[in-house]
Amino acid sequence: MNELWERIKQRLLIVNPDVVDTLASGASSKDIQLVQQTVPVEIDELFQSLEIVNGQTASDQPFFERFSLFSADEIVANYKLMNEEVVSDLLDSGVDLEEGESIGPVKPHVWNPGWIPFAGDGGNFLCIDTDPDVDGSVGQVFTWWRDGSANVWQAESYKAWLEQLAQA
Repeated sequence: MNELWERIKQRLLIVNPDVVDTLASGASSKDIQLVQQTVPVEIDELFQSLEIVNGQTASDQPFFERFSLFSADEIVANYKLMNEEVVSDLLDSGVDLEEGESIGPVKPHVWNPGWIPFAGDGGNFLCIDTDPDVDGSVGQVFTWWRDGSANVWQAESYKAWLEQLAQA
């Protein structure tokens, strides 16, 4: 994972050098443990990544397209926000959480507790999917849109998503 992050940083120095300065140093074991206690399954690739880069110090320099990487604390906060407050509001509004749209092997849900947001733009997320659709894989990455647009599959795993960034 260290080598992969070095390649990503080298690529960023070419395409957007300001982003490199916003990458935060690795999370503490206590912070990673909090994520492990909060999300429903072990996501080793994410935990290994957080040990190296713990999100970004500034969100005005997106890491990928419009999305900034979350720190361990932000992953926990956004996961809890979505699964406690937002889900409650949606259910109170009569929304069926299993009636959304997806492009690719992501369940066509409005929200699913098996989705772990790891990057965002102030409302939309990049998520790791721990509860994929039939043809999906546990750990795949997809984009979730708050306006109800279709969830869009990005990569078969978090590491594969990072590999794409290193080669982009």
